[in-house]
Amino acid sequence: MLVSISTLARPYVSPPDIPKDRLKILRNAFEKALKDKALLKMAKKAKRPIEYTSGKNAEVFIKGMLNLSPDVVALLKEAYGVK
Repeated sequence: MLVSISTLARPYVSPPDIPKDRLKILRNAFEKALKDKALLKMAKKAKRPIEYTSGKNAEVFIKGMLNLSPDVVALLKEAYGVK
């Protein structure tokens, strides 16, 4: 669980009421950019690996994190030293 929290290192988000056609355009653009061979080559050379997570997978992950049980939230707070 603790490792999965860092799954989305630098997420980009949109408003909840974004039209579906625009969301699709944004998701497709990010996927295309983050799978670009030239970008990946530069990132590897700079030792800054890029690991693409689809918008749909990110959405499912975030919704799951927002619906954690109070017991799990308490354990996470304890693990991170949050009071």
